[in-house]
Amino acid sequence: MKPKRLVPGGGYHSPVFMPKTNDILALKGQEIVRLPSTGGAPTTLYAIHAVRKLVGFSQDNADELLIITENPSGRPDVGLLSVSTGSVAPIPYDRTSTEDLDMLEHLLGWKRVYGDKSLYMQHREEQTLSGTVDYVDTFLRADDGEPVNVSNCDGVNCGQPSLSADSTRIVFIRAGEE
Repeated sequence: MKPKRLVPGGGYHSPVFMPKTNDILALKGQEIVRLPSTGGAPTTLYAIHAVRKLVGFSQDNADELLIITENPSGRPDVGLLSVSTGSVAPIPYDRTSTEDLDMLEHLLGWKRVYGDKSLYMQHREEQTLSGTVDYVDTFLRADDGEPVNVSNCDGVNCGQPSLSADSTRIVFIRAGEE
């Protein structure tokens, strides 16, 4: 399947699929934006101060979205965003704990595991007439099968992947469109 542009324009990053729908929440600057999977105009839900990343929805509560924000000293903070209200409940972590810092590093990264599937970015190099082109593609691996390049961006960085709850759709950001 060939990737297709979901919405015109750019400026989006950190996309995640909403539960029970194939609509996508993404960041555009400090705004949380809902992108209809069927096309159509994006809807701005609200702004979250210093938001850095949307991580993923809670498996137990479809209204809770794990997010990363940045505190005034520039360090990452973790919180649960209520999609219905826009309020953020901080999730404290121990900045001296190796386990907490390892989990934070994982949350800040882009490798995602969905049961028996993993979605990740892989560095690629390609020789062209003008020299070597370095870029990143997005890959999906199911069970112990071979990884499949799902972005096929051919020399352009494609990352920040997310898999839909039913595992039938993948969203990613193509460089220059973020």
